[in-house]
Amino acid sequence: MEFSILKQKYEALIQENQVLKSENKKLRIQLGLIEPKKETPKTTTHIANQITSVNKNSQSSLKIKLFLSLFKGRTDVSVMQG
Repeated sequence: MEFSILKQKYEALIQENQVLKSENKKLRIQLGLIEPKKETPKTTTHIANQITSVNKNSQSSLKIKLFLSLFKGRTDVSVMQG
């Protein structure tokens, strides 16, 4: 076989392998075999720096960001309305 054909097949196998690893990880989490990684807020430092500047006159969006950073809820649970 030519090198270019082998390289294409190799790259396709690498991509398939990555997809399968990702799927396996999701399934293991669903089965409780491994714990999901807790997401760390990307703006933790930014919000922490702003905490001292939040007061009753602050913008609503800043207050909401602060609230959400302090009371991060579970992402695997949704509200059922009945």
